Amino acid sequence: MTSHPPDPEPVSRLSGIGLTQAEETVYRAMLDLGPAASGDLARRVGWGEREVLAAVQSLEAAGLAGRTATRPARFTAAPPEVAFEPLLMHRQQELQEVRAEVHRLQHRYRENLLVTSPADALQLVTEPAAIVQRFEQLQLSARSEVMVFDKPPYVGSIEGNIEIELRMLAAGVRYRGLYDQQALAEPAKVRALSELMESGEQARAMAELPMKLAIADRQVAMLPLRVEESTGALLVHASSLLDALCALFETLWNAAATVNLARPGGLDEILGPDEHLLLGLIASGVKDDAIGRQLGVGRRTVQRRITELQQRLGTTTRVGLVVEAAHRGWV
Repeated sequence: MTSHPPDPEPVSRLSGIGLTQAEETVYRAMLDLGPAASGDLARRVGWGEREVLAAVQSLEAAGLAGRTATRPARFTAAPPEVAFEPLLMHRQQELQEVRAEVHRLQHRYRENLLVTSPADALQLVTEPAAIVQRFEQLQLSARSEVMVFDKPPYVGSIEGNIEIELRMLAAGVRYRGLYDQQALAEPAKVRALSELMESGEQARAMAELPMKLAIADRQVAMLPLRVEESTGALLVHASSLLDALCALFETLWNAAATVNLARPGGLDEILGPDEHLLLGLIASGVKDDAIGRQLGVGRRTVQRRITELQQRLGTTTRVGLVVEAAHRGWV
């Protein structure tokens, strides 16, 4: 058997199924060496033989290792796919039991909200790190839908804030994002939004949103304590206030313009990538200066390109440009 060099540093990738660091290290050594005496394993990992034998015995008890009938005994690793499957199934069962218990606790929590005072439906979060954590928790708690008002300024990097949404979209959670035009003036935000829309987010835009807002499953909402200051956030649970926030979202959503960033097929010979992005930003109501920042050009260049597109489509207004482009399937 080919002998692989030992790992340069201790690894701990199997602790999730109950292996200790020592057990994992010895198991990996047995995989690399094949049938080996305890002394060979000890030299491989750089430990004393007694420490190695203790780890081997634990691995044997877990069905992850065996020994030959020869004298002295030689130890060998059980095939990973066979050895670890029962452990994985056991951990999955434990996680399912934990998830069921979390659902029961959530049910109790919601029942208690109904019998407590209205003020208990509100929670104040003031620490910046706690605000970020609560927003992540809100998304991860969703089972059907997350609704968001997206408006600058942002906490942390824009690209780093999309990882959880991508994971939840892949799990089948619906996302509807309503974007302030200031958000679409951020090139990093547009790049991130393009990726999110490709993964399934539905996006619309308005000239100005009243605030930031996130709602999960119509069960909990999160909004800033003050619109223009980062002084804290409010968590709103089941209440008439939460119902009003949901209604506000739906009202503005129905009045907003659809964001068109995804490039339809068959346009390569008709529109350049910049022209399609230009049309999408115009349709979303983004101003010329912000469009210029997205395209890396000046305002006059943006206006010239818009005029050229209007001439191509036989219209003299931006509304007519968007309508005609949509009619042709360009946006």
